[in-house]
Amino acid sequence: MSKLAQWEGDQFAIRDEYERDGKKIAYREVFSAFTSNSFTQTIYEGESGGELKRKLRIHAVRVASAAQS
Repeated sequence: MSKLAQWEGDQFAIRDEYERDGKKIAYREVFSAFTSNSFTQTIYEGESGGELKRKLRIHAVRVASAAQS
C-alpha cells in the first residue's frame, strides 16, 4: 500500500493506487461497523480522480470454536 491507512471517525480506511491496462486505478478499503463479534469490510475502486464504486462488501462474524461450544 502506497497511501496512508488511517482512522476516519469510526472507520479504518486504507487507500492505494495502482496501474491496470495502462490506467491509474484508485483503491479504498474500509473496515467499519465494529462490534465485539463482527465487522464489515468494503472495497471501492475507480479510475484515479473519478468516482469510486463499491466492488465488494464482506460482513465478518466470529464463529464459536469447538472448545467454546
